[in-house]
Amino acid sequence: MRKLSTQNKTKKSLGKGWNIDSRTGAKFYRKRGKLSNGQEFDVRGADEFEVDNKIAQREERIKIAESIGVQDEIRISRLQGATVASLASDWLADKAEQFRVAYPTWERRRGTLNNHILPKLSKITMVELRGEQGSYLIEQFFKSIDSYKTQDQVIQTLSPMMKYAIQERYIINNPIPETVKTRQRELEKRQKLENREAVKDVTFDKYRILQMLNGLPFFKDGYYLSPYELMALAGLRVGEAMNIGWEHVNIEDRTISIQDTVKNMSITGRRGTRWESDTYVNPYQPPKTINGIRTVPLPERTHQRLLAVPKHYRKGLLFVNRNNMAMSPDNFRDKHHKKVMNRFGLDLTCHDLRKFYGSYQIELGMPVPKLSKIMGHSKISTTYDYYAKEIMDYENSPNKEKVDIFGVNYGK
Repeated sequence: MRKLSTQNKTKKSLGKGWNIDSRTGAKFYRKRGKLSNGQEFDVRGADEFEVDNKIAQREERIKIAESIGVQDEIRISRLQGATVASLASDWLADKAEQFRVAYPTWERRRGTLNNHILPKLSKITMVELRGEQGSYLIEQFFKSIDSYKTQDQVIQTLSPMMKYAIQERYIINNPIPETVKTRQRELEKRQKLENREAVKDVTFDKYRILQMLNGLPFFKDGYYLSPYELMALAGLRVGEAMNIGWEHVNIEDRTISIQDTVKNMSITGRRGTRWESDTYVNPYQPPKTINGIRTVPLPERTHQRLLAVPKHYRKGLLFVNRNNMAMSPDNFRDKHHKKVMNRFGLDLTCHDLRKFYGSYQIELGMPVPKLSKIMGHSKISTTYDYYAKEIMDYENSPNKEKVDIFGVNYGK
C-alpha cells in the first residue's frame, strides 16, 4: 500500500507559523503562546496579528485575575467584555431586586442614565475605564454637559454606580477624576446649606401643635393616639411611625424600638424593550441609615395613652389602613395629612413635625450627641447641619426659662 504523502496530512506547513487545513483549504496562522505566569498554549487565527491579539487578551485576563482575586476565567471574560450599558443594567436591577432604594429614587437614577449618561457612554467598555484613560473619558464627558443641574444629577447617579462596579469587580479603581469629585463635594456642601435654610424657614407654633395632638383620635375604638404623637413627640420618620407594632413598644421601660420602616417600593423588569415598574407598600424595610435602628424614649403623654389601650388590643401594628395592613407613607401624606393640617390651620409636612421634635429638644437643653442618636442621624454633623440656628439660639441664651408643655424633656 502506498504511503500518504505529506500533502494529505491534516495540516500542511507553508513556512514558519503558517498552515493549511486540508479539510477546508483555509490558511491559518498558529503560534505557541506563553504567559507571564509560565502557562503555555497553542493559538490559531487568520494571521499573526490576530494570534498576537488573542495572546494579549489572555494575558490581560490573567492580570485582571491577579489584581482582583478572581480565578474564574469565564467570569473574567464577562467582565472584560462589559460596557457601561451592561453595568448600568446590572446596577439598576440590583437596586430594584434588593430594594436598596425607594421607587422615586430608582426612577430618577434610571431617567438620568437613559437621558444623559448612556447616550454618550453606553459603548465604553469597563476595560477602557481603567487607569488614566478612564479618568480622561469621564472628565471629557462632564465637560460636555452644559447644565450645572444636569451635572449634579449625573454625579448622584454615576458615583454610586462606579462604587457598585468596584464592588462587583468590573473595575479596580474609581475612574471619576478628582475634578469631578471636587464638584461632588461642592454639591454636598450646597445641599447642607439648603438643608439649613429649609429648617430656618419653618416656624413652629408649639401651642397649635399641642392643640392638634389633643384633637386627634386614635384609629381604633376611641383610644387616643395618632402617628403625629410619634413624629412630633418622639422624632420618628413617617415610614417608621407607620411600621410600629406592639412588639416594638416597651410599656415598662417607656421606650419604642425602631427596627424597620414602611417604604413605597417597586417591582421592575423589562416588558419588550421598555423598563416598567409597579409600586406597592413594603413594610419591614431597613431604616434610612444604619443608625436608624435605635431605641427612642416615649414622652409621658404618649406613654399614658398607650397604657389606656386594653391588653387584648395590643397586637399587630399601631396604625393600619382599612384592610388592616400597613399604611402607605405616600397615601398618608396625600389623603390624611393635608386634611389634618387644614383642620388645625397648620402648614407643616410630616418631616417638619420630626424637625419640630429636634428643635424642641434643643430648646429644652438636650445635648446634640444624645439628640442625634435619638433621631437616628447617620452622623452627628447631620444634626448640627439641620439644627444650626436652634443650637446657636440656645447657646446665646442658656439661662432662658424652659417650659415643657408636652412632657418630653428627657434631661441631659
